[in-house]
Formats: sequence, structure tokens, C-alpha cells
Amino acid sequence: MDINESLQPVVAGIIQNLKGDLESELREQISQEVVKAIAGTEVQAIAERIISGRLNERIAEFNIETKTKDKLDQALAKIISNLTANLTKTANEQVKTEIDARVATMDLQSVLGAMVESKIGNLVQTGAFGKESINHTAIDFKGFNFTGDQVKGGIIQEFGSTGIEDRSTKIQMTVMDTAVAFEQAMWAPKATIKGDLIVDGTLKLTGDIDPSGPAVNTLAELTVEKIAEDSTLLGLHSETILKDIGNRGLDLDRITQQGREIVAGNQLGYHITDSNLQRVGTLRDLQTTGESVLSDTLYTTGKRVGINTIEPSATLSIWDEEIEISIGKKSKDSGFIGMDRSQSLVIGSAGNSNLIVQPDGSVEIENLRVGNTPMSSEAVCPNYSAITGTIVWNEAPGMGSPAGWINLGGTAWGKFGIIE
Repeated sequence: MDINESLQPVVAGIIQNLKGDLESELREQISQEVVKAIAGTEVQAIAERIISGRLNERIAEFNIETKTKDKLDQALAKIISNLTANLTKTANEQVKTEIDARVATMDLQSVLGAMVESKIGNLVQTGAFGKESINHTAIDFKGFNFTGDQVKGGIIQEFGSTGIEDRSTKIQMTVMDTAVAFEQAMWAPKATIKGDLIVDGTLKLTGDIDPSGPAVNTLAELTVEKIAEDSTLLGLHSETILKDIGNRGLDLDRITQQGREIVAGNQLGYHITDSNLQRVGTLRDLQTTGESVLSDTLYTTGKRVGINTIEPSATLSIWDEEIEISIGKKSKDSGFIGMDRSQSLVIGSAGNSNLIVQPDGSVEIENLRVGNTPMSSEAVCPNYSAITGTIVWNEAPGMGSPAGWINLGGTAWGKFGIIE
């Protein structure tokens, strides 16, 4: 609604109230001004002139001496003054009564209304009301509206609207044609910026960056390109990355290469066939093909195993310094355990050399037992207690001497096999 349209009801009320008051006041003012003008000028002069003329005419009819005439003139002057005053008063009253009657018959209301409407209308149109000329309590603002286009200049304090609340005590935001300037920090729970964002200062992020956004990929690509172009920067970053990996380790739950998994949790990809592992933990279900070397000790290749040798001569070859022990097939349906070189083979228990196989094929037995019968050899007849039936062979046989001795129980021994 236009401001002029908003003021029309106010103007109409003012005009209606003024018509009655101004009409009576104007009638009284007109009467007073007319009476005042007439009384102050014409009435008194006219009355005095008429009275003097009439008196002079009457006095001229009498022949009065000069001395007497002077006294008469003085008396007449006083009489004329009194009569003039009385007549002037009476005339003024009659004039006022007549003027009031004439003015009362005049249609001042329509004339006055038109004048007031014209004058106030011009004031409304031109805004020529005097400063603080209308008291706000005299205006009914119900239904009164004005647009933002009608507000110009000045500072609105404690401004508020449906979506704006102003609590500031000084200017915080300046809106211009080319920009909007904020004097202090700006806070918003969410903001969308279309176009370029220029930060003149430090950019601090206390939240996260959406990894699905294109900006993250662009930033990563630019970083890679920049590092690749600058060898010095590439070296610094490589050293930093390697140092960080060395300090904190590489924590990746899943690593792929060309779509195939290299590492998946605690599993190594099955397609990894070539590596140079220096150390592993406990292995389960280890399967290998080709040559294998464990701790520079165990060697396997082509159905042969070598211990301390990478050239096993049998299915299993065990080397201990210059000694080689072989286990394998001797011939059809026959196995072999022994020495391929001219060396003795000792078989024992509890650190004892119980059986010694010599290179010439002989076998030495330290303590032989056949079934439950122990056998040994001595140079003389034994005199110690032994198991009954124990046989001791004579190490120094001769003509007439026994081939050996047999235990008869306890320390009793008997000869057998006299040599003749």
C-alpha cells in the first residue's frame, strides 16, 4: 500500500474534525476583524463629525459673545467626546450584530472544507508537514502498511522480522553492489557457495572432508602431479613416507593389484608366486615346488632331501662336517641306511656305541642279547653275578680251553665247548 493511500483515512478524519472547529472559530474571527476594522477607523470619525456638525449648526443660530463662546466650546467639546464615545460603542455593537447575522448566513463549511482538503492534500502529496507536527497518538495505525521501498536512510535499531533478529550494537555487515562485507566472524550450520572461494588467512577445518567429493580426487591428482614434477619434493615426500612407515608400520587391511588381492586381512594373495621373505612366523600347510632351502640347513629338490648339503646323494643325505649318512633305496625291495664313503657307522643308545659297522663289513656289538640271553666276551672266566644263561665268549681260546662260559646262577659259571 502506498504511503499516500495509507494517510487518506487519517487526512479524512483530520478534515472532518477541523471543519466544525474551524467554522465557528472562523465566523468569530471574521466578525471580530470586521468590527475591529470599522471601530478603529470609520465609526468614531463619522460619529464625531456628525455630532460636531449638528451642534455647530444649532449654536450658529444664537449670537453668543466671544468670551461666552469660548466657555461654550469647552463644554461642547466635552459633550461631543462623551456622545462620540457612547455613539461609537452603540454603533460598534450594532455593526457586530449585523456582521454576525450576515456571517452566520454564509456557507463557510463547504468553502472551508474545500480549502482544508486542498491544503492538507497538498501537504500529504508533498510531505510538507512540519517536523513533529502530528502527534503519533492522534493517528490510528490499525491496518496501516508500508513497503520497504518507502524506508530510506537512517539506522533502524533493534530491528527484527520473521527471519532476522538484530542484537548488534554496531555495524557488523555492509551490503554493497559488488560484495557483502562482514566485520566479525560469520557462523552458519550449513553453507553452500557457488563460484570461487578465496581465503585470505589460515583455513582451519575442525570437521571431516567428504571423500566422495570431486575436490578430494582433484586435490590428490594435483598433489601427485606436483610431486612427480619436482624431484626434490618427491625425494622429501618419499623420505617422509618411508620414515613414517618405518616408525608406525603399514596398516592396510586390503591391498589389491590389477583387481587381484595381494593382502586381504591376514591372508596373502594366492597369485603371489615369487617373493624374497626373510622371516615368517609359524607356517601351516606349507607347500613348495622346485628347490627349497630352510635356514641354510635343510635343502629339498626333486624327491631328495639334504641336510647341510645342497647335493644329496640319496633320498636323504645327512652331512656333519666330513661324515655323510645316506638313507634310500638299495635295490628292489631293499632299503639302505649307512655310509657311502669309507667311514664307520655307529648305532647306539644313551651315548653308548652299541653297534659299530666298519667299512670292511664287520659289525661290533658292545652288548648282545639273543632273546632273553645276554652275550658278551671276556679273556678269562667271569666271576660276577649275571642273569642265568648269560653267555660269555672266550676272547683267548686255546687247545683244551673252553669256547666260553655260561652263567649257572648268581656267580656260578660253567665251561662249554672244550677246544680239542
